[in-house]
Amino acid sequence: MARLVAHEMAHLWQLNLTRGGIGETDPWVHEGGAEAVMLEALRATGLYTAQASDQYAQELLAECDQLHDDVNVNRGLYACGFKRFHGYAMPPVPLWRALMARSEASGAFYSEAMIRAVLEE
Repeated sequence: MARLVAHEMAHLWQLNLTRGGIGETDPWVHEGGAEAVMLEALRATGLYTAQASDQYAQELLAECDQLHDDVNVNRGLYACGFKRFHGYAMPPVPLWRALMARSEASGAFYSEAMIRAVLEE
């Protein structure tokens, strides 16, 4: 239950924008991003131990491997989207803050291209 609530709260945080930030493409950005933020929040608040957090992360990574890194299937949006966020050099919360700032400043929707641009800066 904690994961579900934290995941949905992450969505609320992602969407707390003037413009909204949601487009028609790259839904894995939203779902995988919510999984990454959710896991970081549960760990930071102490609702998840480091061990529980690492275990769930490993479950998502294994699920994505079984899906062959396909972000175009339902569970891939979550597991493989998480895998992408998990592999970025920037932690999820600072990355999302940068995405939100970019979306609000430009009016652009969240996308894989926006993530790449933020990571290159």
